[in-house]
Amino acid sequence: MVDNKLNNLGILKADDYVAIVRQVWGDIHPRRTTIDYLLHVLDHASKLGEAIRRDDAHCILRETAETTNWLFGFVAKLNDKKKGWERVLNVEVPLSRMIWGKYPNLCPHCFERVYVSQKGRKSGKTIAADIVGKCKYCLPDYPKVEIRAEGESAEYEALRVRAGKKLKIYAEQTAAKRPKTLKEIEEMFQRIYHSNVALSTIESIGFHALEEAGEIGRAVIDAYTRKKEEPEDLEEKRQALCDEIAEVFSWLCSLTLKVQMGATTFDRYRSDIQPEIKPRLPPETTQSEGVLANKIGLEEILWITYRNPRTRRYGCPYCGKKKARRPSYPCKCSVTFAWERKRTKTR
Repeated sequence: MVDNKLNNLGILKADDYVAIVRQVWGDIHPRRTTIDYLLHVLDHASKLGEAIRRDDAHCILRETAETTNWLFGFVAKLNDKKKGWERVLNVEVPLSRMIWGKYPNLCPHCFERVYVSQKGRKSGKTIAADIVGKCKYCLPDYPKVEIRAEGESAEYEALRVRAGKKLKIYAEQTAAKRPKTLKEIEEMFQRIYHSNVALSTIESIGFHALEEAGEIGRAVIDAYTRKKEEPEDLEEKRQALCDEIAEVFSWLCSLTLKVQMGATTFDRYRSDIQPEIKPRLPPETTQSEGVLANKIGLEEILWITYRNPRTRRYGCPYCGKKKARRPSYPCKCSVTFAWERKRTKTR
């Protein structure tokens, strides 16, 4: 079991958070279906889109945390050994490997662009050496990237497929270089896409996250649907699902960076704001602790939402004493599902 009593951030791995969500909701988790988890991811991703449309900063941060937490639960369910038709959604790949398999410290779209433009003549390692750690081509070619799949030839499509396979090989070869913690994964994405995020609107980033969440749904549908005219390759479908999960995670990290950039700008002007209109901070807060940008990161937002301030444990914010408003560990919510044969009460 992962120790979810945390005093310091930047320690836990992405896979640790998947395990923690399984622990906190230990009674309910085995009873949920994979589709149920997916629907919750889509629900909170849509609420995130609504929060961005309404320009509600509080809801943007909360729904970012909620979407991420349900994504952890979804991955946990994929990693579980399931029976019946849900066996097609048995995915043993940990979250950290899903992310590295799609983003091995580089932009996969830049990788694909170079590979296709060179008609596969360059090796994966050569391409990666040129673009590692940064998104080099997507920003100047952004309109082309958005329509890259329209009206292209069969040769182009074949090159794209080969580029994806070459990228997977490179990711496997460099697996030892994977970021160790959730914080390091977020920082990797922010390094790669910093310029893109700076020039994109928060609406564009948020709706990209929502779009990719929808594509997770499409990948799940493809996994459990059989079409006579298509060749069967379940492992490829599972890999596509892993890639979509990684895409959602990358856009959530870009979203936190965009909010962080706005907070950084505000902090720069804090000293010039008149004392009577300057936002108040708790008396015990030091000046360095009061910098807003330092409080905005994916892990920080998760712990603001799910951490019990008394026990310092990651817990369920929906149960326990409502007046205290403290996340409970383990979850004590009483939930029943229509697919259960008889009503089951949790402790």
